[in-house]
Amino acid sequence: MPLRPYTVLHDLLPFCSDAGCRVEVEGARLIVLRSDDPRQTHHPIEAMPTRKIYARGQTLAWEINPKVQWAESWYINPNTGSKEKAWARAVEFVGKVVKS
Repeated sequence: MPLRPYTVLHDLLPFCSDAGCRVEVEGARLIVLRSDDPRQTHHPIEAMPTRKIYARGQTLAWEINPKVQWAESWYINPNTGSKEKAWARAVEFVGKVVKS
């Protein structure tokens, strides 16, 4: 399967267990990724939980750890400042850095 690169748009964002974004989830952060597959015209954006440290602008491989999961969560969108649902259920993102 060919590598689909994902670019880190935002890193180290806190996420919360409540829609009001008052109860922060400990031990993990949210990263916002954009699929940059050159074969696609649409480049989807994904919000993923992770316990790893990534930096904005890095290119990552898509890898997940299905043994670690988080329930329904919300975050504050860094572009708009609005509270948004991150996911209904998500597994841990653990992608390797392929380009810094």
